Amino acid sequence: MRAFMLFLCSFGSVGAFAVPFENWDALPDGTWQGGNGACLLKEERHQQPLPTFKTGDDARTFAARLQQALFAQKLVNVVTQPVEREGSWGVLASYRFASGGAEYNVSQLYLSSNGLLRTFTGSVKVGEFNQCVTDMQTFVRTMAK
Repeated sequence: MRAFMLFLCSFGSVGAFAVPFENWDALPDGTWQGGNGACLLKEERHQQPLPTFKTGDDARTFAARLQQALFAQKLVNVVTQPVEREGSWGVLASYRFASGGAEYNVSQLYLSSNGLLRTFTGSVKVGEFNQCVTDMQTFVRTMAK
């Protein structure tokens, strides 16, 4: 799991957010873990430009491009969709990633923050059944902003 999170987090800086659920612990690197390490959540602020999506159509266009980029990285079960966040739009992606002989389900939210890419990434090992899975998915899908 650690190798996977390092892969996801290799190009961004750590943000500061709080997970509003019980039994989640903050790690020193800005990552949150739940379910005794079964689930991980991380916010990153990147230097990559990303314009604010003002309409659902803008976000849908980006979602289609993102889906193709994720497929090109050999990820599977890729789904992307626009999501509304406080008067603007973001894009939610979900996919399956393999690393070190294990597979992980990932939920990743792409937002624009002052014209730069900001992501919230949650991951869980495939087959893991723990309350943290529902918490993580709820946070990334509906609460992160």
